[in-house]
Amino acid sequence: MSGRNKRRADGRIATQISWTSGNKKHSKTLYAYTHQELKQKEIELRRKLGLRLDISAEDDTFGEWCDKLMALKKMEVSHNWYANLMSYTKHLAPLWHLPLIDIKSYDIQTLIYTLDLSTQTLSVIKGIILQVYQLAIDNRVLEYNPATNVKVPQKPSKIKRRALTEAERQWIIDTPHRCQLPAMIMMFAGLRRGELIPLTWSDIDLTAKTININKSVEMVGNQPAIKDGGKTASATRVVHIPQLLVDYLAQQKRTSINVCVSAKGEMLTETAFRRMWDSYMAELNYKYGDFSHLINYELPKSRFAPKKIPQVIPPITPHWLRHTFASLLYMAGVDALTAKEQLGHNDIKTTLNIYTHLDKVHKVKNINKLDSFLQSF
Repeated sequence: MSGRNKRRADGRIATQISWTSGNKKHSKTLYAYTHQELKQKEIELRRKLGLRLDISAEDDTFGEWCDKLMALKKMEVSHNWYANLMSYTKHLAPLWHLPLIDIKSYDIQTLIYTLDLSTQTLSVIKGIILQVYQLAIDNRVLEYNPATNVKVPQKPSKIKRRALTEAERQWIIDTPHRCQLPAMIMMFAGLRRGELIPLTWSDIDLTAKTININKSVEMVGNQPAIKDGGKTASATRVVHIPQLLVDYLAQQKRTSINVCVSAKGEMLTETAFRRMWDSYMAELNYKYGDFSHLINYELPKSRFAPKKIPQVIPPITPHWLRHTFASLLYMAGVDALTAKEQLGHNDIKTTLNIYTHLDKVHKVKNINKLDSFLQSF
């Protein structure tokens, strides 16, 4: 199995190990500065061969196996999620050219701690590393996963997702705009943006007071690509809507097949949706923003004035509206299981996490009411 030991010009001892696997012959050269060190390497190699590990892949880099994982992901996940995963791999540059088997838990932990990213993003990055090593383990290159016990630091979110206040909900209800229709549906039916864009009028039954979620879109570049069903199996559902939304929808003109369309009457692209949303936020900011704290600032007579109007209202996002729907379900006393079905959550834990957070917020508000009452004496 082993060849003769030879002393090299650089002072190291070299020996070649040969073995047969199946019908194939393999060989590997080991290097060490002492005979004892070389013997230990031979013992370790024999141990790995006994475990049927693929010794020929020991020089493979982390980047090579990450590329293999991404090639599989491209066939397994949606175009959008694949694009997201590829964008995350740029943060793995410090590991990319290192031999896969030489990377230790310490190296991965150090990388995670040094990246100035959100907890959610760091969790995704750790997940990619875990999967890279699991792929190598499944292919008999390694015995263990060094990323298993790596910790992801819990960082506070820069912008916390929240439900709209009663006043902010009224802004949406009272402000006509091309984006008011999608905003009303997201706020009072809890649709995701990807469920809203392909929604057709035939999916809405005002008599039964329901919206049938049977398709969704993924943005391929700037263009929407429709797929049957929701984001997950649980996302394909029938949402029961309140009378307020029924009355609002009954007043809308049905000039196209899709409910929410671009200014040209076409299905919304990524750019079209963003521009429509930004325009609506500018309208709400101009109409309801409090600019009194800005020194020597005079609000233009028109929101279309060339002078930029500073944003003073909260940075409302489409997902805030969906979170608002979850909050309304909670305040109405809807049980968590029903809320899960209405929101299309894949896991009841997601719904329970939202309900638990809302419960804490509700208790704090009630205590504040008690404080105000006691101070009135």
